[in-house]
Amino acid sequence: RILGDNDPALDQVLSLAEHSQYVAAAELAEKLWQEQVYDVRSIGVFLLGAFVEQGMGALPDILSAILALLTKQWECMSPTNVKHKHFDIGLHWLVTRILGQFRFAQKVKSPQWAKWLSQWDQTDQKQTFERLKGLLAVLDTVLAGSLCKGSFLQLQKTLRELSTTHSDKPSDI
Repeated sequence: RILGDNDPALDQVLSLAEHSQYVAAAELAEKLWQEQVYDVRSIGVFLLGAFVEQGMGALPDILSAILALLTKQWECMSPTNVKHKHFDIGLHWLVTRILGQFRFAQKVKSPQWAKWLSQWDQTDQKQTFERLKGLLAVLDTVLAGSLCKGSFLQLQKTLRELSTTHSDKPSDI
C-alpha cells in the first residue's frame, strides 16, 4: 500500500509527532511498517521514538537504520516520485529534534541530561562516529545537496563535544 498526501494514517503519525508525542507517533509509524507500508515520511518519527525511549545508546542503531534505508532498501521506499525530498526533510526533522532535546536538557541541567551523558559514556562512540562518517558519504551520493547533511554535521560536532570514554577521539571524522 502506498500512502497518499492526505492519508489518515500518515496524518495521525505526523500530528502526534507535531504535538511532541514522539513515542505514540513512533508506535503508529511502526504499525505502518508492519503492514508493509514503507513510506519515508514515517521514518524520522519512528527513529525519534527509538531515541526518546532508548536514549544515547540508540544512536548507532538509528544511524545504521538510516544507512540501510539509503542503500539496501532505497528502491523499496515510497512515495517514489518525491522520496528524496521527503526523506531529506524527515532526516533533517529527526536530527534537529534530537539536537533540540540535547540543548534543552543541557540548558536546564535536567536528570535526562545526566542520564544521556551516562549512556554516551557506555555507548560505542567509535562505532557511532564511523556510522556518521559513512552516512555523510552516502548522503552526498543518494541525497546530493541535502538539507539534512548540515544537521548531521551539527550532530557530529555536538557528540564530539561530549566527554568520551575513548582515549583517542576520532580525529578524521
